[in-house]
Amino acid sequence: TNNETNKSLDLLNEFTNLTINKIQKNLEVVQKFKSDKMREIYNDLTILAGGSNLKNRPILLLGETGTGKTTICKELLNRNKDWIFSVSVTTRDARDGETPNKDYIFITNDKFDHLINFGDMAEYEWVHGNRYGTLITPLEKTIDKGKIMLLDIDVKGGCSIMDEFNVRTSFWLFQPITS
Repeated sequence: TNNETNKSLDLLNEFTNLTINKIQKNLEVVQKFKSDKMREIYNDLTILAGGSNLKNRPILLLGETGTGKTTICKELLNRNKDWIFSVSVTTRDARDGETPNKDYIFITNDKFDHLINFGDMAEYEWVHGNRYGTLITPLEKTIDKGKIMLLDIDVKGGCSIMDEFNVRTSFWLFQPITS
């Protein structure tokens, strides 16, 4: 039985080493993909900032918190003065330095429920214990006027917008892998 135990341990060690090697290789592939994808995104954003024809469709910057969406969004708006920023609605409190109705529209949970019940939200999600959403009217008006609207939203909300408006232009920003 000692011999069988040693064989079992050897097989377990071999399996563990193979698994670790596979995970490391997958991690390398994911890191390279993310790096390549970020480079591609910045190239595309440079082209966009140069003014390609994107009328009648919103541009979505999608990703989790801390992926650089807001930084890129501000730079694109700085370079394209005729673009319109979609101001999200939220139930959270304003943070230091945030300007109401410019950075976010701060509302109560009751008001948020009212907007949902009356079909005024293009999308909405719970994020970190608060609700965030995109008002449908400013988005529709911007599209109807042939303007470009830039949205800085999470991935789930972005998918809802893409489904609703048949969006062909979107950019996905990925959270960097940390060790």
